[in-house]
Amino acid sequence: CSIVPSSGEIRRKHVASMFMAVREEVRGRGVSTHLAEYAIDMAREKGIRKISISVVDSNEEGKAFLSRLGFISEGRDLRELNIDGSFVDGERFALLID
Repeated sequence: CSIVPSSGEIRRKHVASMFMAVREEVRGRGVSTHLAEYAIDMAREKGIRKISISVVDSNEEGKAFLSRLGFISEGRDLRELNIDGSFVDGERFALLID
């Protein structure tokens, strides 16, 4: 799990992207929740007020997980990934931190 702050423009310094992957053999043990909550806390301490993450359309479990953490759907990311030569769309989620 990583949080990558936006670079460049001063007006986007409050925004970061989140990337997350958990090995299949440890899923269901709270690892994802622990990692995400830790990353969100670190982002909050660094002044991040919006975290964005994309999830491929077929990952219903991932979408439900993000919703449980308070992320809301923001829209679609067309051709988000290229898997074995095929484009896959995603859904973009955001967590607004106050």
